Amino acid sequence: MKRNQVREGSCAAGILRCKVKLILGQIIIIRPTKKTTMKNLFNYYMLFVGIASSFIPYIQAYKIFYLKRSKGVSFLASLFSFFTVASWLVYGIVLHNNLLIVSNIMALMSALIVLVTILKYRKTDENV
Repeated sequence: MKRNQVREGSCAAGILRCKVKLILGQIIIIRPTKKTTMKNLFNYYMLFVGIASSFIPYIQAYKIFYLKRSKGVSFLASLFSFFTVASWLVYGIVLHNNLLIVSNIMALMSALIVLVTILKYRKTDENV
């Protein structure tokens, strides 16, 4: 890069893309580019949404655990949900996408808990 030349580059360990300027051999960060900053903010928002939505099955698991029965909860649908989330997790790992990995690990744990509670209280439903 030539002296006093402005170009877009990576800064802050690659988290933000910034305009940088080389002055006397030193890189000076001028400002983050707006497009990439909005993308990062949206990534954080989607990470929050992904984690928050993975807690929805916990409500079902709590209801099953509290009532001590799983009648009316489809095991097949829960199993399908588990494999769907597992597929998204594998896809995130293949892409090296932390957003998909973190949110789907949380969702996979909640789907597994629902499956376990359904199996645990299935025998109780047969006795009633």
